[in-house]
Amino acid sequence: MCREYDPSVSDGCREDRADYVLEKEKANFCDYFKPRSEAYLKRDESQVKEARAKLADLFGEKLEDLNPEGEKLAESEADRALQELRRLFSDD
Repeated sequence: MCREYDPSVSDGCREDRADYVLEKEKANFCDYFKPRSEAYLKRDESQVKEARAKLADLFGEKLEDLNPEGEKLAESEADRALQELRRLFSDD
């Protein structure tokens, strides 16, 4: 969410003087943090969805499952097997 964030840099930050953040998943503080204005903009994923549909068609997979937006996703045989294992061995 910071303008200085860059995954191609060794510590993930373009600001040379910033302290290295060891635990990025937890709360931390940085004097050089500058929020990106586009951090929360919804991305257009129509090309991704179209590519997934073409791949599913190419490999003969079914478009059965729905994602949170109600759109169909391809489910491979491995995904179905994993779901069945989770169903069998879950504590529910």
